[in-house]
Amino acid sequence: MGYFKSMAVVIAAILLAIMLKPILRFFAENSERWYANWESKRERELLESKERAERYIQKELEEQSREEERLRQREAQERIRQEEADERILIRSINMRTILQWIGGIVMLVIVAIFIIGAYRSAGPISHLWKKAQQSKFETKSNFDMAIRNYINDRARSLPAMIDSQTRLDTIVGDSKGINHLYTMVNYSIDELDINYFRKVLRTVVLNKTCTSVESQYFLKRNVVFTYSYYDKYGKQIATATFDATACKQALYQ
Repeated sequence: MGYFKSMAVVIAAILLAIMLKPILRFFAENSERWYANWESKRERELLESKERAERYIQKELEEQSREEERLRQREAQERIRQEEADERILIRSINMRTILQWIGGIVMLVIVAIFIIGAYRSAGPISHLWKKAQQSKFETKSNFDMAIRNYINDRARSLPAMIDSQTRLDTIVGDSKGINHLYTMVNYSIDELDINYFRKVLRTVVLNKTCTSVESQYFLKRNVVFTYSYYDKYGKQIATATFDATACKQALYQ
């Protein structure tokens, strides 16, 4: 009985060896290829890991570089702002010194002018010079008629001209005794107007215009009479307003 058991074990071992032989041969044949694949995979993983590490390091370096660039830009901007602030302070300082110098110069000129005016006044001729300075720009030294002609010609050169939508200034005529302004109401006849009201308004408007004008006052003081004549669209006279120095004085002090 023991013999058969031993034989069964041997036969089983032989069968197992026969069955395992192709498996062992398969493993023997492919082990090197598996090892090579494992090594290749391991090398790829190591390479990928190295590449990831390099990319990470590169990214960190780039971020650090960008941060350093931002810091440099902020420092440069801060320097520029500081330089601009220093420049503005310097310009204000220079401007203030210049203004003070100008003020000092002007004060000195005023003092000198006051001194000269006082000297002339004490000497007498300042009254003559003062009167000359008050004369109109149209006056010549000895010819009042020329001032009148200049006044009339300067204004008549652009006439006739519309003063507003209803009124046209046709011409200005006169001499050393009086100046007459001739107007036309282009859209009305005398029958369409309230004459009394028109004359009242005319006198008020023209009085204010004539009696407050510097040039008119110059001539009024020299006994020149100002006349304003208004005509309707057919040439019929509507109203006339006349002013002299006395009329202006009475009107302004009423």
